[in-house]
Order: sequence, then C-alpha cells, then structure tokens
Amino acid sequence: MAVLLAGDTNFHLHYRSINELHLGDLRADAEAWVVAATVLAELDDLEHKPVEQKTRERAKDAKQLLGKVIEGGDLLKTGVAVHHAPRPLDYTAVNVKPAVADECILGDLIRYRNEHPGDEIVVVSHDLSMRLAARGHGLNPMLCTPGTRPALQA
Repeated sequence: MAVLLAGDTNFHLHYRSINELHLGDLRADAEAWVVAATVLAELDDLEHKPVEQKTRERAKDAKQLLGKVIEGGDLLKTGVAVHHAPRPLDYTAVNVKPAVADECILGDLIRYRNEHPGDEIVVVSHDLSMRLAARGHGLNPMLCTPGTRPALQA
C-alpha cells in the first residue's frame, strides 16, 4: 500500500513548498504527493483575485510548480512524484457538497482513492474542520507540523 500525502489549498499557500519539503518531515512512510483538482483551481483563482500580493505570488508559484511536475511527469527536487486527483463526475455520488470547496477537495481525493484502492490518502491540513471531514469520508487526516512552515514569513 502506497501512502500519499495531500495538502489542502492553505497548505500550499502557508507552508513550505512541497518542492523543498521532505516527506519524512511529515510522515516517515509517505511515498508521494497527490494534488486535488480543486486545489489547483483555488490556487488559480487566488493568483487573479484582489488579495495580498504575497498570497497571489505564493498561489502562482505553487500552481506553476504543481503544473510542471503533474503535466511533465517530473519529480520534485526531493525526488518525489506528484499525482493528480481529478474531479469526480458528480460530487454528490461521492457524498460531498459541491458548494463547499473543502468538500470538493475531499471529493477529488475520494475519486483518486476509488481509482487506486491500494493507496492510503493522508490529508495534511491545519484546518480542524477539514481534518474532521476527511476522517468522516474515510481519509486519514494529519495536522501540519510547525517544521513545515516556511523559513521566512513576511
């Protein structure tokens, strides 16, 4: 069974880049990352919304990195693969609320898990409600640790 880590949108905005973060910093048995389609869409939206410049830049950087490794099949600097979790055809079919972004992220991950039944998906989030919802959908939640924070926070 492969253990895959999946950060929510805030993880990609407020924590160290997955390009610099060793999986062992989070979970020793993790083998790769999986990125939900909804996370990519939210990063794209944030890049173009009237939010703080720092947030726009981090969203752009994260989206570019994820796009490069997912589309090109490249590995991260740490030698780790990144997989894409596409949206389900119908969010209600996987028992999530399509109007709630966190639920959509979980729906993407549930579809990925259903298509890769041997993989364990671990949802990495600082958000308690996201972790509780993940557990309720049979995904394993994990709290972001202080060591995953960026070295510099402006």
